[in-house]
Amino acid sequence: MEKDLSSTPVTYKKSDYVCEVSRLPSAVACLNGESIEDLAFGLGISHARDRTIQMELARLAGQGLSLI
Repeated sequence: MEKDLSSTPVTYKKSDYVCEVSRLPSAVACLNGESIEDLAFGLGISHARDRTIQMELARLAGQGLSLI
């Protein structure tokens, strides 16, 4: 049985950029915006959220620490 990783759409706004980000059941980001710049902004938000744990683990490894 697979988990449903979908989410309620969230609208992010900054300066002139507005993008709605939601997740499909497979956790793939689905972006909605009016321009390519809006979509690029939303893609950056999605990448940052997806990579948070990866960057934290790399930081710990760089300090010689481990979670195991």
